[in-house]
Amino acid sequence: MTRPLAYASLALLLAACGSGEDEPNTTDDATSTTTGPAEEEPFGFVCASIRRAQSVEADPFVGTAQIRLTLKYDQCLIDYYDKRHPEHRFDAAEGAAIVEEWRERLCSESVDDPLVGCEVAASAQTFDEDASKFEMAIIYRIADPTQIDGRVLLWGPGPVDATAECEAGQLPSARMTLPTDLVGLDAGGAPLWNAQSWSMPQSVFKSDALGCIEVDAGPV
Repeated sequence: MTRPLAYASLALLLAACGSGEDEPNTTDDATSTTTGPAEEEPFGFVCASIRRAQSVEADPFVGTAQIRLTLKYDQCLIDYYDKRHPEHRFDAAEGAAIVEEWRERLCSESVDDPLVGCEVAASAQTFDEDASKFEMAIIYRIADPTQIDGRVLLWGPGPVDATAECEAGQLPSARMTLPTDLVGLDAGGAPLWNAQSWSMPQSVFKSDALGCIEVDAGPV
């Protein structure tokens, strides 16, 4: 299977030519280019917006060297990776290539809201049917903890709706369920802060940072 990477715009060249026997040949050329709406990429991200909880006075993000974000796949994505496209799982060659393509983009993608200043250090999927555990965890390196509060983390990659082939009533989404799903770690790996509360616990894979999981964070 060939991995989709980019989409080329289509240009249509129309030429009309006419000539006569006793007249000098004349040629009229007309060229028109039709540009339709840009096609959505097959893979995208979900997003989490992080802010200091209102009840927390001191900045909980001071000293943060890493952030670990773990989200659970909803049923459409469980079926996508487990049944429809196991070749896109992160431990498969094609899936690993998709992950590598997105490694830098998760911290540099152009979106409306400011991103947490980060680098992706590691990512891992877990598909454990016996434990009913279907999730992905990403660890982000944080160079400047002042670039966390009020900013957005992108989490992925994963198939967008047009790619995911969801059944009726489903979406390619992931969700937060536990305070430990979002944790800030110091340079030694000790937890500094985690999710205290969150609204909109579900986010859908797409190519823009809309419908983010909104997280209030505080010290552990």
